[in-house]
Amino acid sequence: MKNLLKYLCVGLLFLLTLTAYAKLTSEAIFLNLDNEKELWRTRADNTDSARPFFRNEFPGPPTLIDKLSIQRNGTLVAIISDPDKAFFDLEAYLIDTNAVTLKARALTQNRFHDVWDIDISQDGDMVFTNLPIDIGDPPPKRGIYFIPKRELNNASPKITLLKETDALNVEWAPDGKSIAYDGHGGLGVFTMNIATRRVSKVSDFGKFPAFSPDSKKLAFVYLGLFERQAREIRVISLNPPHHLLTLKDLRNHRHFIDLKWSPDGKYIVYTASDERNYNIAIPLNGGPHEEILDIEDGNSTYLFEWAPSAYPVEPMNRLTTLWGALKIGILK
Repeated sequence: MKNLLKYLCVGLLFLLTLTAYAKLTSEAIFLNLDNEKELWRTRADNTDSARPFFRNEFPGPPTLIDKLSIQRNGTLVAIISDPDKAFFDLEAYLIDTNAVTLKARALTQNRFHDVWDIDISQDGDMVFTNLPIDIGDPPPKRGIYFIPKRELNNASPKITLLKETDALNVEWAPDGKSIAYDGHGGLGVFTMNIATRRVSKVSDFGKFPAFSPDSKKLAFVYLGLFERQAREIRVISLNPPHHLLTLKDLRNHRHFIDLKWSPDGKYIVYTASDERNYNIAIPLNGGPHEEILDIEDGNSTYLFEWAPSAYPVEPMNRLTTLWGALKIGILK
């Protein structure tokens, strides 16, 4: 009996060790720091596996990529890029990875002035926000716009204004039923039911709302009034709405750039910059914070999204070979 208890204790200790050394190994598509016209693909914990994914050749000369959205378990990629026009700086483009040659096709076509943020639902519908300037007859309204999947192949897609508002960052819920967005200056985090267009305010202050993979929780960065830096990350339940968790001890930063969940829902990852960029994964079980996507000389990318075929979290010292290490070539 003593020996049995001894073996059970050893086994439990081994399992706890595996859990303690778990590491985020999901695959990501990221912006190349050496050439901001290129997207690459890599494992989050090992950028030695990085390989080219897409080079922005449209329109005309290659132009910088400013924002990125990847369709979950799909083939579509959306980018925001500078078409080098006199008055309209940032436009939305669509890439279909099923195509033989990856090319970016214009979506917004100078109709909304600067496009600020964009996201693709799992079903392929799109939402974006804009920052218009006061030109045109009439000038475009500032707000949240919707492009249904059925319109994406049209030369000039039909685009609908969901809500006229000072929205900046916008994100689809993974179930495709709602979106979350923040107000200008961090003044409020909101959700909207797409079918009814009903809007609910979930926080008076906050930025960068991010849905959990099951669509039941929302994380956002908390900003006090008139603050620029993030103080903490809050996680709430949406049904019914209530506070779940506050994540503190964020690394000191000058600029907060992005926030997202890991594909398995076990981590929240934030991107920020000081003298360099860094992506920090915070395990929701209370473990140590991990720096991921170390691209070059300790500098992380400031723009990435999870690849559709994301890997689960695996223990660092697991003896089996990860399938990700066996993959080669460029994703179509």
